[in-house]
Amino acid sequence: MQQDEHIEIWQHSLVHVLDIRHQVMQSNEQLFTYQLPTSGFLYTVRGEALLLVDSTVYSVRGFHLIHAGKGAQLNIQVSGSELEYYLVLYKAVMPLSGTSANSRKAGVYDPYQMQYHFVPHQPLSLYSTITRMSMHWQQQSKMEQFHVKALFYQWVYDLVGQLHAQDISAYLPAPDLISMCIQYMQENYSKSITLESLAEVMNCSHGHLSNRFKQTFNCGPIDWLIRLRMERAKELLRGTDAALKEIAQDVGYADVYYFSRVFKKHTGYSPGKWKMKQVESENNLLNRGRNEIVAQKPNCYIDSDNYYQYKCGGFVPVQKVTRSSLAVSLLLTFTLLLSACGGTAITTTGNTTSPTSGAAQPLHASSPNSGGTSSNPDHAATEGKVRTVSTIMGNVDVPVNPTRVVTDYYLGDLLALGITPIGTYELYKKSPYLQEGTADIVDIGESLEAVIDLNPDLIITGDREKYEAFSKIAPTVLIPNNLGMYEELSEFGRVLNKKSEVEAWLATYEQRVASARQSIQDIVGKDETVTVIDSGDKGGVNLFGNGYTGRSFYEGLGLIMPDTVQQAMHKKDQQWQRISLEVLAKYAGDRVFVAVGKTEDKIDYKKAPVWSKLAAVQNDHLYEIDGWRFWFSDPISILGQVEEVAKMIIERAKK
Repeated sequence: MQQDEHIEIWQHSLVHVLDIRHQVMQSNEQLFTYQLPTSGFLYTVRGEALLLVDSTVYSVRGFHLIHAGKGAQLNIQVSGSELEYYLVLYKAVMPLSGTSANSRKAGVYDPYQMQYHFVPHQPLSLYSTITRMSMHWQQQSKMEQFHVKALFYQWVYDLVGQLHAQDISAYLPAPDLISMCIQYMQENYSKSITLESLAEVMNCSHGHLSNRFKQTFNCGPIDWLIRLRMERAKELLRGTDAALKEIAQDVGYADVYYFSRVFKKHTGYSPGKWKMKQVESENNLLNRGRNEIVAQKPNCYIDSDNYYQYKCGGFVPVQKVTRSSLAVSLLLTFTLLLSACGGTAITTTGNTTSPTSGAAQPLHASSPNSGGTSSNPDHAATEGKVRTVSTIMGNVDVPVNPTRVVTDYYLGDLLALGITPIGTYELYKKSPYLQEGTADIVDIGESLEAVIDLNPDLIITGDREKYEAFSKIAPTVLIPNNLGMYEELSEFGRVLNKKSEVEAWLATYEQRVASARQSIQDIVGKDETVTVIDSGDKGGVNLFGNGYTGRSFYEGLGLIMPDTVQQAMHKKDQQWQRISLEVLAKYAGDRVFVAVGKTEDKIDYKKAPVWSKLAAVQNDHLYEIDGWRFWFSDPISILGQVEEVAKMIIERAKK
């Protein structure tokens, strides 16, 4: 659309500003599947987040403007410490008196429904206008509302000018793997979908798909699908009188009992009780006066017409949510289930390993702890005893010699210290470096029931939001998942009273890493820099810092990160950053490692427009690594990756 046409349509439009919302979301907060009741502008002014609008993913930081039409679904995942944004909801129509040409333009281009985004080159002018709009909107007088309308036209004038100055065509979204996958799930959530079937439809490996989802949303595609189904179920419960069996089938569950369990796990209530609470809440809202509504929530709709829309239009009001662990109401259920569990031990074998072809030898402890009852006299003497350990969640009494340990993320850490857990996430069992001795470990998935059935005597988690639910099952220790490897292992040694095992493992680790570093010291110069990215898509690439795929390069091999990459990881705990492919040269070091999926199209780097200009490509210092193998960042996997990278550099140098 040309700027003159865009302006002409806005000039003849009748605009009604329906709501202006100012929100500040804290770290790890989420807004899940909010459907825009009208067209809207979302303007982020501070912080960092991943935004999903319909099926398009945006990585935003600081000032960023997104426009979407009525019915668009908005998801927000805060990436940093917080996110501050404004949401302006409006309705615009072309009057009957408008020219037929203008009407046709609105029908074809429809700027009210068009989805686009851009980073304004003059963000403060937009910021000044929207803050004034928000301030006047809360005053509620007719004069102030009229002032808001005048400011809205000024806002549109400013942003349209900046948008076209920066070329609107550059900001129209292009589909990528994640976007296409989400769109597929949104259209087919009522069907049977597995990770394998999703990967097949997306024409990629299930490992690569999980990797991309984890890096984008910090959850897997099936987790995302379950949340989508639960939101759809809420809509049907809230807006219809359909039977529970019909709702379950509509959102992809043939077993209504299983659907109810999943729903209760995600909301804390059974479907019937959740619907009753919604009805009670709406009745309470209807019985409140206008002044009480405004006093309690100044950013809600205030006009009577808008309130009617809110009650009858079928859309969900904006609510900030966090991933729910489990409601306190399930405590009785936990108690009954625990008393019913017979405590039958699940015995697992030791976990020493030998070198495997094509992979570096993983370093497991030589005397792993069995998952069953030990016959060791020292163990028998301490069985049943506990020791108090200080944690970030307070003091926790942990067994002196735990024999039935469950963990979500920390399989590799436990194996390194000679402890084979009885339950963990299946994903981490699939690490190429943790294959031996893990076959009998139970997959706990997202099921608390599976954890209860294992009757653990200790749970170690990296998920703060699941801590409360886990702690009702067994003594639970939270170890933050943003620690460096040394600090992480040190915590395990302290919590499990295995400091000597930590020191022994690290001594062997450092010996092997030192050998790997020495093997490449005459190949990689002391001042050479190394950049680690994934192969990306049309929307850009992910740039890794000292975490995830980058951990084995920077923390392990001790390679130097370019200053530009260091600056991109501007927060202490940030481990990756989304960048557009066009600015890759700014971050590319002397050597570049690209994580790729097995089914991805091969790139001819020496001919591709952006890649061919990189010095790393011209000097044959670009390396492709298996994105699945390098996704894992536990201590054992890091060691394996370090030795693989060293071997890769040596073989390239020989050629």
